[in-house]
Amino acid sequence: MMSMDPGTQSAETQRRYATVMFADITGFTAMCERTDPEEVYPIITGCLKLLDGIARAHGGNVDKHIGDCVMVVFGVPVAIEDAAKAAVNAAIEMRDRVYEYNRELGLVVPLDIHTGINSGLVISGEMSEPASRELMLMGDVVNTASRLKDLAPPGAIYVGAETHRYTKEEFDYRTPTPTPVKGKQQPVLIYELRSQETRIHRRRIGSAQGIYSDFVGRTSEFAVLQESIADLSVGRGSIVSLVGEAGVGKSRLIAELRSAAGARFLEGRSLAFGQTMSFHLFSDMLRSWAGITEAHEGQDAVEKLESAITELIGPRSGEVVPFVATLMGMQLSGPHRERIQGIQGEAMEKLILKSMKELLHRISADQPVAMVFEDIHWADPSSIRLLEQLFGLGREHPILFILMTRPDFPDSAERLLKVVEENYGDLH
Repeated sequence: MMSMDPGTQSAETQRRYATVMFADITGFTAMCERTDPEEVYPIITGCLKLLDGIARAHGGNVDKHIGDCVMVVFGVPVAIEDAAKAAVNAAIEMRDRVYEYNRELGLVVPLDIHTGINSGLVISGEMSEPASRELMLMGDVVNTASRLKDLAPPGAIYVGAETHRYTKEEFDYRTPTPTPVKGKQQPVLIYELRSQETRIHRRRIGSAQGIYSDFVGRTSEFAVLQESIADLSVGRGSIVSLVGEAGVGKSRLIAELRSAAGARFLEGRSLAFGQTMSFHLFSDMLRSWAGITEAHEGQDAVEKLESAITELIGPRSGEVVPFVATLMGMQLSGPHRERIQGIQGEAMEKLILKSMKELLHRISADQPVAMVFEDIHWADPSSIRLLEQLFGLGREHPILFILMTRPDFPDSAERLLKVVEENYGDLH
């Protein structure tokens, strides 16, 4: 295991960088005019609970409800990566689910939602005893997010300049127009989101931009990785754990290794809000391997996966596709759906494991494989269990497992590394 010294860290203060969202439900007044208020109340509260669940699933902290509006903070009190992106994804899903909610309930007067999102420094402090963790959030970022929500028409998602800066590579926005905002002396640039789909998966390591600076330091760590890659050429697999705080160069090491290595790289990333998303670490990896992009949804994604697996293993693909697709959270139909009918729990996990072992065996038979698992400290329990059972493939196949994590995550990464030491010490 390689531990990478993070150097000096800055102390946490009450000034925190965060993304603030205000999502406001509309249609309440019109609904009350045509429906008994006692019938309207559970409809609105049900919708608010729906929005709360989506916010939390994307790593947000539901700060408060203000009438029909929910205020959500991303990055406080718990810091998360890509907070601005998480907020925009949450806003898109909220809008989609509100429209589904209308259809599910058959509402004659449908609900809608308009959203404002802004990022920047906020003042955060506890208002009560530490045990209750009730927070107070203040600052211009909060006020501006609220104003953006007020300006956004039903169905629109408005974001401020900082949120746009951190998400413009992932999402499409209309050209902004300087807009007068209450409480602001100067007009504010408001960006209206045009993208209709969430963008959950992150860019591959080193893919966002070319690497132009010289590679300095980390010589010993890079040598270990190079030796592990060289072992693949003679059929020996291994496990390398790369442990260090954010920003110390873990991703840079892998980017350099990719440019110099003669192996096929498969990369999976855990998301900061992914602990409730089953097998999401492997889903990310398999989407990339099969060439499934954000544009492939529903049946298109299933067909893309089936094509990739059939090309690899031939006629027996029908025994593998349904379980790999289930791991990836895909909705199946026809024979594939029939194949998994009635299989649940431990039985399903065993068949997913069997299918993944066969898939990786066939992939590594064509070319040695380096499987890079980034941010495993955020991995969900099902991904961790599957990883624990796949490590043994390194004894029989040219597969290198690279585990990238930050320290001090006892329930995820540290647990996984303990299993590696106890059961696969000869490979580590």
